[in-house]
Amino acid sequence: MAQPASGSSRTRGRASNRELSASDGAGPGAPAPVRLAAADRTAAPRSVATRPRLPEHVSEPLILIEGASRHYGGAVDVAALADASLAIWPGEFVVILGPSGSGKTTLLNLIGGMDQPSGGKIVAAGYRISGASPGDLARYRRESVSFIFQTFNLFPALTALENVEFGANIARRTEPRAAAVETLRQVGLGHRLGHFPHMLSGGEQQRVAIARALATGNRIVLADEPTGELDFRTGLQILELLQAQAATGRAVIVVTHNREIARVADRVIELSSGRIVSDRVVSGPRPSLEDLHW
Repeated sequence: MAQPASGSSRTRGRASNRELSASDGAGPGAPAPVRLAAADRTAAPRSVATRPRLPEHVSEPLILIEGASRHYGGAVDVAALADASLAIWPGEFVVILGPSGSGKTTLLNLIGGMDQPSGGKIVAAGYRISGASPGDLARYRRESVSFIFQTFNLFPALTALENVEFGANIARRTEPRAAAVETLRQVGLGHRLGHFPHMLSGGEQQRVAIARALATGNRIVLADEPTGELDFRTGLQILELLQAQAATGRAVIVVTHNREIARVADRVIELSSGRIVSDRVVSGPRPSLEDLHW
């Protein structure tokens, strides 16, 4: 059986060698973390943003990336991501910006265990995912990560309730039907439980997709252009839902081209040509969602 990993943390700007905890920021009903390959203790990653103001009990990052790279071979070697280092904390609402081809989706896929880095180390939810076996990665995705896609990816032959229950079942929630009903009510769709996707608007379909992700109880939420296919008003509703999830202690990471969304983030990371060129914690008052325009 693979062993739990240990990572590194930063407390008030200085590295410490305390073990990454799988309980920091965990909400009620969160599943036990998957045990992946052991990670060695190393110094904190370089060039990361100052730690945000967090609750006192949160002492370790939920996601730690050290010098991660992703190269695609062939006639010409393509560096989709190069020497990326960052730490993401429980309860952060993080926006990753960059033009097409900058490495945003590659970084998201690496965090989500959808792809493996060519080099460097990735530790998430207390366990190392870089170098893990396909079976371990599948367990990590099932038990630690929730995905929200731009294109919804709902099952057309399943109702809203069944789509969300499917996600809860995959994550092995003890009462998947109850979790699905409650989550759909939270996103304002308690009156649409029996509706099929073709009977729902685009915004309602995206809310079902978000409910499916949240019903898992997983601590890491990854959203790839979640407002890209939606009108402005519906996009604001989706952002409000994602902000609310960060407030519960989940790490919410949104990849987008839309710089307006970054105005309401806790943290903004910018990529260009496969490299992190900016990583900053947003300080001071932020605009309300109603002040955004796109």
